[in-house]
Amino acid sequence: DINALTYTLTTPLAYNTTYYWTVLAYNGAGNGPTATVRSFTTRTDPTINTFPYTTDFSTWMPTNWLQYKYIINGTPATGGSWVQDDWLNIISPVNKAAKINIYSGSHYDWLVTPPIHIPATGYELKFDLALMQWNTQSTPVTPGNQADDRFLVVISNNPDMSSPTVLMEWNNTGSANVFDNIPATGGTYIIDLDSYVGTKYIGFYAESLVDTDGDNDLMIDNVIVRESPSAPILSYSPTSINFGTTFVNTPTDYQNVTVTNTGAGVLNLAVADVSLIGTDASMFNVNTSNLPAALSSGQSVIIPVRYNPTAIGNHTATLRMVYNSTNYDVALSGNALGEHALYESFEGDTFPPTGWSTAPTPWGIYTVYAHTGTKSVKSGLTAGTWWLMTPTLSIHEGANILTFWYRDYSESTAWDYVDEYTYVMLSTTGNAPENFTTTLWTGDYQTFTTTWQMASIDLSAYNGQNVVIAFKSIHTGGNYRIIDDVAGPDIFVPSGPPDPVNLTYPANGATGLPQVGFNLTWTPATTGGAPDYYAVYMSQSDETIYDDYYWETTNTSFNPVTAEENPITFNYLDRWYWTVEAVND
Repeated sequence: DINALTYTLTTPLAYNTTYYWTVLAYNGAGNGPTATVRSFTTRTDPTINTFPYTTDFSTWMPTNWLQYKYIINGTPATGGSWVQDDWLNIISPVNKAAKINIYSGSHYDWLVTPPIHIPATGYELKFDLALMQWNTQSTPVTPGNQADDRFLVVISNNPDMSSPTVLMEWNNTGSANVFDNIPATGGTYIIDLDSYVGTKYIGFYAESLVDTDGDNDLMIDNVIVRESPSAPILSYSPTSINFGTTFVNTPTDYQNVTVTNTGAGVLNLAVADVSLIGTDASMFNVNTSNLPAALSSGQSVIIPVRYNPTAIGNHTATLRMVYNSTNYDVALSGNALGEHALYESFEGDTFPPTGWSTAPTPWGIYTVYAHTGTKSVKSGLTAGTWWLMTPTLSIHEGANILTFWYRDYSESTAWDYVDEYTYVMLSTTGNAPENFTTTLWTGDYQTFTTTWQMASIDLSAYNGQNVVIAFKSIHTGGNYRIIDDVAGPDIFVPSGPPDPVNLTYPANGATGLPQVGFNLTWTPATTGGAPDYYAVYMSQSDETIYDDYYWETTNTSFNPVTAEENPITFNYLDRWYWTVEAVND
């Protein structure tokens, strides 16, 4: 009996039950007719009663999960910035995770499980956690750049996570678990739930209340609530490693496979339990120096693997670990280019890279998006014609395909200018803009999207010729055009002896140089054959300069005082003569 037009139930209804309702209006003159009877059915009980309960975030949002946005122990409020993304920002193979980009000073975001009925003691929470610089693939955060950031795993009797109990916390202000040390390659964590029998909610809470330099991606994956195991369980990460592109006979850095005992007891892994198999197994190396390992519950061992190709081409193999007669495999892959092949990922300290060139409006380094590493190159946003030219390339059978990756910056159609085009052009006569008269590829605002795509251009029509490739973008103020990982034919290496180097330091006739030594420096000529090494000559007489001191180096600098062989001792007011000769065999 109410004097209002709405009514809120004060006691919970039963799950998965149909209820009928109607309304009768009345006044002092009596009752009106009863409204048509309506019905509704309450939702299915979301409480988790079957174990193990696993969420891998392959769908978003996971069924019956919730988000909130409020500072822990404050007033609950809806919101939240958790999203689905690729685990470790690696797009292939597909492995989705829950991610939050933590930056600025306004993050206090919750991701909360459905109600989970923990029936008794002997249960635990297991999950994977990773922290890396924003939009990078497993790049560790810069220590100190996010001093106030923290991550908490909490449990509560309430779906809005009010009155929470902290199960585990990572911070930079004295916690046993340091926030900055959360692994960029991911780690597995297990929390005992013996003290939390009954229906509970588990929340993952990320916080940044001060605007600092930190701009990072925090990810969780493979959230599991299960009975605590009574025997060892082998868990490992990652399940695949793509080493990308390198040159033949140039090994990559090692990447780590982490093996963890996520069960009980002791997990024993011997050297003989780890091997490389597959047709291309010889193209990869595994380092078993950390084995044998006896892993107690929660302990891990690192098994480093690298790509060390001795032949050109795409290569695959499998790192196999065997435990209790079960195979645990990591898929390995890599691509090897020829010794002189073009491959530019723009990760160097200088731009344009060695051998590349630009025109008056040049493409520039870009660090917001990169296909691999942390850098790419971009054109656009302001009006102009933007140029970037490769070194001279030698086109021949077996090395006549040019590939590159491309995307744009914004998905907003407001930045899609119909009169903006990006061209891949070819010249056989030089690298000046007017030399490029052949168009190989054209991209417009529909070609470029916010997803990385690979372009492949067949240059076999130019077999036996030397060419230069240009990336030309015409912009009128629209979207950035971004390219990365340009690969393809061999860079042309001139034959014959090298031309003379350019001596750069010290200047001829320089005085006041340090008696304790300094670097002689030079730059190679841009013409002539490629040097194999440099011969450095010194003497106190220009007439005997080729007869006194002599060293060989592959660097473009040399300190004669700290030389390992035949070092010089400079005396005050000494005069010395020096020169450098570029040599190839």
